[in-house]
Amino acid sequence: IAGAFAHYGSPISVAHRAYRSISSNPPRTNGNLNQRLFSLSSKGRVAQWRVALHAFENHPLAGVGPGGYEQQWFLHRPASWKVVDAHNLYLETLAETGVVGMVLLGLALAAPLAAFRRARREPFAAAALAAYVAYLAHAAVDWDWELSGVTLGALLCGGALLAAGRSDSRAGRWRSLPIVLGATVTLAAFFGLAGNLAISSARNALQSGNYARAAVDARRARFLAPWSATPLQLLGDAQFRLGQTFEASQTLQTAVSKESRDWTLWLDLARVSGSSTRTTALATAERLNPLDPSIAAIGRSLPPPGGDTRP
Repeated sequence: IAGAFAHYGSPISVAHRAYRSISSNPPRTNGNLNQRLFSLSSKGRVAQWRVALHAFENHPLAGVGPGGYEQQWFLHRPASWKVVDAHNLYLETLAETGVVGMVLLGLALAAPLAAFRRARREPFAAAALAAYVAYLAHAAVDWDWELSGVTLGALLCGGALLAAGRSDSRAGRWRSLPIVLGATVTLAAFFGLAGNLAISSARNALQSGNYARAAVDARRARFLAPWSATPLQLLGDAQFRLGQTFEASQTLQTAVSKESRDWTLWLDLARVSGSSTRTTALATAERLNPLDPSIAAIGRSLPPPGGDTRP
């Protein structure tokens, strides 16, 4: 340690050097990823974390809404690159669901840690704890906690700790509770899966040019996922391509009323609307995504209202 300080400077100097390294761009690898082994570069994560904190500061109690980080990134990003996740489970949870969501997440993730005190003498309990803690640490710097294979492995380790640390005298009293909760979550997951499958089917039909089928699938997705604006966006696109310009405009206006922070919805609305609505929609899209020059270019390329607006 003394040799490291003699070489790199005082602890304060080392901290400054480490922060500059984390904030810097990653080194050029030229196809050899081994060159990144000793790099502390966050590859833009510091900027992503700042956007998440900014969203939390503006909406501390309940956040901007689940899935809303991407919209916050487009609105406040310092560079033009696209990001969907904050690359930090805890900051993204704070940004999207606020203190309420973070408390619920913290209680859920802390339960296996608390159970280890009772389970520590069980075989492999320490290994399960190590794997679980590694997952918790990694979730603070990347997005792959969203991969079911990664998170299910960690939850199995956490569940093993809970099972090993349970008190048999209390187990019978609460045995039915996880079954009821698990069944409820399973039903909700299957319902969400059905909505996602309908959305995917509508997208595939649009890409293949089967616009009538896309409209049918989008309406089915709207029934299965009434909270989402995506089925309405797909339905509006299908109606527009079928020549139903007025219906498409009405559908997309409903979509933007449901999710007014999605700049792609406003851009789609501009494509199908008259001059006054188009001007407002384009201005809103540019405000929500100010670093994207393609929005203004698309606006200039649109045909005059009232003409043939089909692509």
